Amino acid sequence: MKSSQFQFLISVAGWPGYFVSRTGGDVQANVQKVYDGGALVPDLVAGRPSTNNVVATRHFDATRDGPLRKRYQPLVGQWRTTVTVQPADANLVPTGDPDIYADALLSRIGAPGANAQSDDPSEFEVEFTVAAVT
Repeated sequence: MKSSQFQFLISVAGWPGYFVSRTGGDVQANVQKVYDGGALVPDLVAGRPSTNNVVATRHFDATRDGPLRKRYQPLVGQWRTTVTVQPADANLVPTGDPDIYADALLSRIGAPGANAQSDDPSEFEVEFTVAAVT
């Protein structure tokens, strides 16, 4: 059965609650096309795989998130944690294997969105540099 986008529980160990979205976490390798002299078809030479930064976003709750942002802003570039993206069923019961980004290094805490002309909920992001996904 196919999953909807809402059927994922995104958590950051050490932070209460769930995040509403996750971007990044893609695994990729730089691949070079190498042509030997006289060759019309290249050899493919792959570099080492790497995992893109993971960005988790959630709606800003001043009571919950204000103290967390204040506590962790001085720890950007120092604090390590685990980010987990757990598939769930339509009732948000965990199912399947999660993507686990262990030893994720906090590399950015975004400011909550602010716009005097908007009624949309304010959001903020936390970004983690990760070595791999398990």
